[in-house]
Amino acid sequence: MVPRWVRVLALTFCVPYLLLLNQYVLGSVVPHPDGVRPVNIMPFRIFNELMNGDGNFPHHAILLFGNVVLLMPIGITVALCVPRTPSWIGALLGVAAALAIEAYQYFAFTWRTADIDDVILNSLGFFCAFLAARHFLRLWASRTRTA
Repeated sequence: MVPRWVRVLALTFCVPYLLLLNQYVLGSVVPHPDGVRPVNIMPFRIFNELMNGDGNFPHHAILLFGNVVLLMPIGITVALCVPRTPSWIGALLGVAAALAIEAYQYFAFTWRTADIDDVILNSLGFFCAFLAARHFLRLWASRTRTA
């Protein structure tokens, strides 16, 4: 059982994070300069660009890292606030959150690119954080029972 104060703390940190996420990912609704909605539907394109050495390694590495980390706080919050959530539901929630962000970027005419790589990496980050938080909770529960 997760103590109430842990759930409150997780939600307390998650709310400002969601506001910052909204501002960063969804807040800039500016039409793309040429009027075309940029889309990438080719999976793992970022890895291809990263490995081909197109001279923009730092940019691609930051995108890769940022996309994995982006939804981690939400994955941790879900695991802490709803600890009995099955793993498959956690994976589904990660994919749904990532798809929601990318769909908004596409349909809201933002200058940002709707990208399948973002969905994959955001989902991966959410799910890894979800599993890590659940593992931590199990360790914590076993140590509090033995103490």
